[in-house]
Amino acid sequence: MEMDLKPETYAKIMTGLLGTNQIIAVPEKGNYFLRLGVHDQDGNKIGATEVPIGEIQMGVAGAGQTLQP
Repeated sequence: MEMDLKPETYAKIMTGLLGTNQIIAVPEKGNYFLRLGVHDQDGNKIGATEVPIGEIQMGVAGAGQTLQP
């Protein structure tokens, strides 16, 4: 997903708040991880993290706060 952010939106993100929604289907049984990756094109930096599917709480994201790019 590419984002063209307004300066005030970028400032909010830099305080640790960025939200987006995507529905992902995973098998019921098995040991699965969700791997999230980010590429900052301007700074040419890449980062990734993995979250065990069993630790994801459905419907919980940033205490109900959302941002619109």
